[in-house]
Amino acid sequence: MSTIFIVMTFAVPAASASLAMQTIKAYKGVNIFYNGKQLTDSNQPYVINNTTYIPLRMLMNYFGDKETTWDRINQKVVITDKASSTETALRQQLTQYQAQIAELQSKVRDLESKNTSLTNENTTLKNRISDLEDEIEELKDKNDVSLDDIEDRLDDYFEDAGDDYFGDDGIRITFTLSGDEDDLVYKATFSFSGADEYEKLTELSQSRLKSFLKAVKSKIESEIEDTDYEDADITGKAVDKSNSSYYVKYDGSTYTFSWSE
Repeated sequence: MSTIFIVMTFAVPAASASLAMQTIKAYKGVNIFYNGKQLTDSNQPYVINNTTYIPLRMLMNYFGDKETTWDRINQKVVITDKASSTETALRQQLTQYQAQIAELQSKVRDLESKNTSLTNENTTLKNRISDLEDEIEELKDKNDVSLDDIEDRLDDYFEDAGDDYFGDDGIRITFTLSGDEDDLVYKATFSFSGADEYEKLTELSQSRLKSFLKAVKSKIESEIEDTDYEDADITGKAVDKSNSSYYVKYDGSTYTFSWSE
């Protein structure tokens, strides 16, 4: 007995031009089994002229996970693949994962931007720390300064003072410092042994001597800044090395010349 699949669940118009109406004898009672499981229900197959006609939709529900529809206009049955629940779930998961990936990528970009900013800030802080460390070392050096150090710097700074202040590069001037954090006393000793124009301190212009001693005080003030001596009162004098009775005293505000007393 041959078997033909037909759709028994669609309503066919009685006046259809493409389907001829005829009277047939049909027998039901045929059961369909698949691997021992009965597939037939109330919508049973029919036997017509030794041919078994089985409802197509019933089979499609069991085999291939197909979707069947009736195209009434074109008088045809349309069979399409159903999207499996697994496939649908996977597509939904894929969409969710893609959204999560996009969100994570956005967060990564934000973190990279913050990391770049933090790196720049870290570099700036490192540079600032390095600068502060240098400043601290400079302050330590200044705080550790001794009177001998200041004497050496005065000797170097005023190495050419004979020529600069008195027009005689043969005049040599050396310095000594004494005192403490409250009072600093300097002594500028003039040597004329190599001088060309002058033989003793008394021959130098008093105004030039005042300018020189003013410059000495200014230099000492700059050297003791940020040291333990920075608040000290500064006094001093200029003395002729060959004749100590020739001197100029500075008491912090006025100048006294020994040869004018």
